[in-house]
Amino acid sequence: MHKSVLKWHRYLGVVIALTVVVVAVTGILLNHTSAFGLDAYSISNKWLLRMYGAEAPQNWTGFKLDERSWVLQIDDQLLVNEAPLVEAQSSLVGAVHRDEFYLVATQNQVYLFDQAKELVEVMSALHGIDDAVSQIGLDEAGGIWLETVGHQYLIADEMISNWSPAPQPVVAWSLPEQIPVELLGALDQYWFGEGVSLERLILDLHSGRVFRQTGVLLLDLAGVGMILLAFTGVWMWYRRISRQRR
Repeated sequence: MHKSVLKWHRYLGVVIALTVVVVAVTGILLNHTSAFGLDAYSISNKWLLRMYGAEAPQNWTGFKLDERSWVLQIDDQLLVNEAPLVEAQSSLVGAVHRDEFYLVATQNQVYLFDQAKELVEVMSALHGIDDAVSQIGLDEAGGIWLETVGHQYLIADEMISNWSPAPQPVVAWSLPEQIPVELLGALDQYWFGEGVSLERLILDLHSGRVFRQTGVLLLDLAGVGMILLAFTGVWMWYRRISRQRR
């Protein structure tokens, strides 16, 4: 019995020692966060960020605005390529380009931009768009059309300032497409942002939360292991003392 306990005491001690080293080193670093400048460094490694649950879309899709520009949406932010364009409160449904103007349509509003991608106007019910938009497109003559969820068709006037109902047209609707490969790296960088601060990483290593619930559970088990080490160590010490007194 004694030899068996001693054997497991040694094995458990080796495993727990690794945990103690991690906790001790990270604890020392956290005590000197300012001195080491841990809060000034960020880590943007994709593998590490995925451990925090930050997963970029596998297939980026958007709407082609012109030969070099794509419009897409991340949460409430509309972007042209990787550059923020405007915040939108509803889903992106399409984008078109005519002459020196760009139009980006969401379900609730249509945004008009100039060639420099500066916002000129936001159009909604006051401009004749009295239903949610489902599509935007161009006809052969360059007319700009909207289709609403109620299957009503609206055409913009020459100044692109008001929309009027019209019969069903023949329109090339703006459709979502795969974003070009050369833009994917920039989009991933925008998605992940600055990453995780070094201080946060060390803190999560210290608590085990870098591996989420699994890490916390492992650290809890290590704590239980330390308690077992203490009890088995005292028990073996007591047995040795008792044997020496006989």
